[in-house]
Amino acid sequence: CMTSNIARGYRIAKVIRSIDPETKIVFGGIHATTLPEEVLDHECDYVVVGEGEYAFKDLVRQIKREKIEPQNLRGVAYREASGKTIYTSSPWRDWVDINELPMFPYDMLDVTKYDFGFILTSRGCPFDCIYCSQRAISKRVFRYMKTEKVIEELDYLVNGLKIPNITFFDDYFTPNRKRVLELCEAMREKGFH
Repeated sequence: CMTSNIARGYRIAKVIRSIDPETKIVFGGIHATTLPEEVLDHECDYVVVGEGEYAFKDLVRQIKREKIEPQNLRGVAYREASGKTIYTSSPWRDWVDINELPMFPYDMLDVTKYDFGFILTSRGCPFDCIYCSQRAISKRVFRYMKTEKVIEELDYLVNGLKIPNITFFDDYFTPNRKRVLELCEAMREKGFH
């Protein structure tokens, strides 16, 4: 959840808890990363702190085994029965190589209801602006997707799903001029306008 939608996240968690009190509820995202103790006060069992791909997968495995082992879990906060908040070892694990992640499951979107798509071609930002929350997640580490992978995703959106409008949701799209020009040239060659 982002701060702008955290109240709705809390309401959804409350509904889920009322339907099935045994369900494990996990929050992640910028709001949960910066204010994990607040989030744990709202029907939340676990908070994934920082980038969530690895931490969430590890957490789910431990929940399925019904045994949480904090020493073997990184980047998660939760409360013990006593009410004490536990932060597992360093929440800042190795950074996710975004080139190794599978494509976002765009096929799960009902494209008949939307005339736009989205793509995220980088993560993070190299700056430390006081007004921006991105630094809480990225710690000023910036990474971007290889041009070939971006073109593959765009091709799927434009030609596979026939989505006419694409929004780039990068926090900071232009820090590497050479990369941006290369990407724009590849999009032009593919006929993406």
